Amino acid sequence: MYIVITGDIIGSRELLAKGIKRENFVKAVEEVNKACEDCLLVKFSLMRGDEIQGVVKQVDFLPAVVRSLRYNFLPAGLRIGIGVGAISTDIEENSWEMDGEAFYRAREALSLCDKNAITIVKTGDLLIEEAANALFTLLDALQSKWTRAQWEAVMTYEKNGTYKKAAQILKVMPQNVAKRCYAARWQAVVKGEKAIVRLLKFVLEGNTNE
Repeated sequence: MYIVITGDIIGSRELLAKGIKRENFVKAVEEVNKACEDCLLVKFSLMRGDEIQGVVKQVDFLPAVVRSLRYNFLPAGLRIGIGVGAISTDIEENSWEMDGEAFYRAREALSLCDKNAITIVKTGDLLIEEAANALFTLLDALQSKWTRAQWEAVMTYEKNGTYKKAAQILKVMPQNVAKRCYAARWQAVVKGEKAIVRLLKFVLEGNTNE
C-alpha cells in the first residue's frame, strides 16, 4: 500500500497571464522536494506545466508534505488528490511512468476537488474517506486565512522546534513567532493532522491503536 499525491495548480493560465512565470512552478517543486527529501519515496515532478505528482514514504509524513506543497506554491493555490493503494509497476524516479491503484485513486480524488474541497483522499474505505476529507476541509479553511507571515512562522517553527530558533531565521522577536503561530491556530492544525494520520493508518495497517 502506497500514498500518491497528484495535484494541479488552480487557475494556472490566469496566473501566467498575470506575469507569474512557469519557472516559479518549477522552483516550487524543487523547494518541496528539498524540504521533504526524507519524506518522499518518489520526488514530485511537473507534467504539462501545471500538474504535480509524487509518492510519500509513509503516512506520518503526509500532512507535512501537503502543507509544504501549499506553502511553496504560494501565491498559487493547489487542488490535491491523495490516493492510498497498491502500485503495479516498479518504483521509478519519475512517478508519471508508474501505474496502479494508488495512482487511479489519486486521480479520482483530484477530479472530485472543487472550490469547497481542495484536498480529497481516496482509500477504498468510504467511512475513512468521509472523516479524513472532512478534516482536510477544515484544515484548508483555516490555512486559507493564513498570511504569508503566519505561513513562514508555522513552517519555520515546525522545522526548527523552538520559537527562538525560528525567530533567528526570520529575524523577528520570538514572541512574534509565537503570536503568528497562535493566530494561525497551529495547535489545532497539529491535532487535525494527527487525526488524519490515525485514520489512514487504519486503512494502511488495519490497526486502530496506532
